[in-house]
Amino acid sequence: MSKNNRKKISNSSSKTPGQPSIPSVTSTLDEKEGMDTKQKLIEEGKTRKTELIAEGEAEKKEIIERAKDEAQKTASEEKEKIISDYISQVKEKAQREAEEERIKILSDTKELKAKTEALSKQTSEESNALKEKSNILEKQNREYLDKFAKLQSEKESYKNEILLETQDELVELQDKIKNLEKEKHQIELKNNQLERNISFSNADKEELEGELANYTSLYEENSKLKIKKTLLESENCNLNDIRQELQDDLEQKNNIINRFGDDPQKLLSENSVLNEEITELRDRLANTPEINELKRLRETSQQYSQLQQQNETLLDEKRRLEKSLFDAKTYQADLENKDRFIRVLELQCTELQTELDRITERYNKNSAKIFAGLSKIDEEHSHASYGNSNISSLKELCTNFKDYLASQKGLFYTDTHIRTFIAGFASSRLIILEGMSGTGKSSLPREFGEFIGSQTARIPVQSSWKDRNDLLGFYNDFEKRYKETDFLKAIYSAVKDKDNIHCILLDEMNLSRIEYYFADMLSILEEPNPADWKISLVPDVASVKGEIPEYIKECELLLSENIWFAGTANKDDSTFTITDKVYDRAIVLDFKERTGKPRDIVQQPRKENLSYSEFYELLQKAVKCSATEKKEIEDMTEELDMHMQTHFEISFGNRISSQIEKFVPAYQKCGGLREEAFDILFSTKVLRKIQGYDKATEEGLAALLTEINDKYPNNFNLSKSIIKKLQSRI
Repeated sequence: MSKNNRKKISNSSSKTPGQPSIPSVTSTLDEKEGMDTKQKLIEEGKTRKTELIAEGEAEKKEIIERAKDEAQKTASEEKEKIISDYISQVKEKAQREAEEERIKILSDTKELKAKTEALSKQTSEESNALKEKSNILEKQNREYLDKFAKLQSEKESYKNEILLETQDELVELQDKIKNLEKEKHQIELKNNQLERNISFSNADKEELEGELANYTSLYEENSKLKIKKTLLESENCNLNDIRQELQDDLEQKNNIINRFGDDPQKLLSENSVLNEEITELRDRLANTPEINELKRLRETSQQYSQLQQQNETLLDEKRRLEKSLFDAKTYQADLENKDRFIRVLELQCTELQTELDRITERYNKNSAKIFAGLSKIDEEHSHASYGNSNISSLKELCTNFKDYLASQKGLFYTDTHIRTFIAGFASSRLIILEGMSGTGKSSLPREFGEFIGSQTARIPVQSSWKDRNDLLGFYNDFEKRYKETDFLKAIYSAVKDKDNIHCILLDEMNLSRIEYYFADMLSILEEPNPADWKISLVPDVASVKGEIPEYIKECELLLSENIWFAGTANKDDSTFTITDKVYDRAIVLDFKERTGKPRDIVQQPRKENLSYSEFYELLQKAVKCSATEKKEIEDMTEELDMHMQTHFEISFGNRISSQIEKFVPAYQKCGGLREEAFDILFSTKVLRKIQGYDKATEEGLAALLTEINDKYPNNFNLSKSIIKKLQSRI
């Protein structure tokens, strides 16, 4: 019952009925009817009191049971909160220890660097000293050549011995320097690994903080239930007090009836007879003024006085009976209020039962299908047919796609954008298209799907997305159904349609933090074995009872290899900065400006009908290269990595190196140059890691720009532009 209803009932029960009219002494029939009504009300009050006591006991038991359930639930939630706090403390401790170890390693690195510089300086000083010593010996040799001819051979031998010893010392010092440089390199790699571990720990910490916020909301709801329980207990106490008051009133009325009888009309009749006798005696006294009669009159007068006292006593008793009758009517009004209260409760009970029946009916109707949307996809029939495509290479695919966009869609992209986009399919499952609005970021993946006959699902990202539930949905324990999202349906459609290419476009993906809602997908796609690309949809498998879609096993969905993800990202105040964790796992296309229309379009290509198996075969051929080409790519990677480590203590890392091994040959197969492919990855993945506005950073940028200009004077234009932009910010 709501608080307003209880307030209305309380107010109605506290009102006092109007004062009833007191029947006259001579109204014998009305008083008899009043006594009958009183007796009837007393009997009804006893019956109603028994019913209210029984109902109060039942409600009391129900409240106690609910309180026990809520207490158990509260204890369970507090236990989970304690476990969560403990996990958070452990992770914070691990993070602190990792930070301390990183600081220690940095300190050791600085000490080693200082020792290396000291050894280099010492070696230079010793070499200069030896040169001076050699010059002195030669001068002495020229001065005493004539005089000490016999000692010339001894001097030469001594000189040679000194030189040999010096050379041995120099070789030994050079070996020590090389060993120290190797140790320094290993320590820097270990430091980078620790920094990545710390970034992962921070992501886990933020995820646990989100879960802690959910537990806080549950705790607040539990507090509200406790307050509601307290109000119900207070209401139960009030009902018990009313019951006790009614019981006391009933006992008081029973005592009155036992003392004076249950017929006050009889007493009034006797009083009337005595009054008539007094009147008669007065008349007789007036007619017979004899002594005896006077004596009798005196006696009669005494009797009259006694009767008058009795009459006053009866009048007092009458007033008491009238008050009792008034109390009985008040009690009847209270009973009527209780009846209205019970009717309200019965009405609410009926409404709740109706709602329960409706929910039960809906549950019985829908519980058969836990994933209603996915089950509907199972029922749909795929009518797609794939013929043999005329595309024989990625270069031909890029050329035809670019001409198709220009001739039939009026969309113009550079060769670099087209090649980067298609080569990205070979090296990563995530492609990020970032830049200004209106440069064609969303159109590129959508039109590519239309060109090759594949499926592209557009999922608009919302700024309120905080975790994986916003992306993948969640299981509703109350309704016993899974809340499906368009993203989950798109993935499931791709799993069912394995011979088709599926690209899922996350539009404006940085409206919310990507590492929050997309964290599970990033982790899954990091697994080298596609058999481990499993998404867990329901934590407690045993609680799910009903029909499960065909491709969900043990409440897990295994992603198929025909799925790629593309995301558009704007750069304005309404978006979040994309972190290195996301950039490292993706191929990035930067749309700085809209591409202009070319002068003429040579071909008018038609759409292709490219299946996943054909597209996968093209990608596999593209990433293969000869041993010589592989060695050249590795040497170029090592050279750029050495420059970054030397000037900024930044390493490529295994993930970027692995992407280079696939992206560079694929980009070349698309018709581009190897230097262009390195320039794209170096500018979008590595240079963005440079942080700092100090003198050392400025000097490092200048040295890096000089080295790139010397080695690649006509290439690496993107990287040179970014380096100059970084220099301008310092």
